[in-house]
Amino acid sequence: MKSTYRAQVYPRFYVSNGSVYTLQALSESVKSLYRSVAGRLGAASEPYAWATHREGQTRWHAIDPITGQTVCGVSEPALRQWLDHLYTQR
Repeated sequence: MKSTYRAQVYPRFYVSNGSVYTLQALSESVKSLYRSVAGRLGAASEPYAWATHREGQTRWHAIDPITGQTVCGVSEPALRQWLDHLYTQR
């Protein structure tokens, strides 16, 4: 039986630093990046909070990765209340 397999020729992409990549290499890089980001996001089970500062005021934002609930632009006491409520639901 004669084989009909042909080697796939991938187009080449040239990057600004002079490197040459094939579509397969770019695809593998994107997959690797996706797995890395998804792993980090999926591993998070605790709420994540961060502050923004505008016009001399601090506003808090938070997300619970388990439930998807968020709170945006609240004061610190309001954030604490939201977190307390979140933990009593669990």
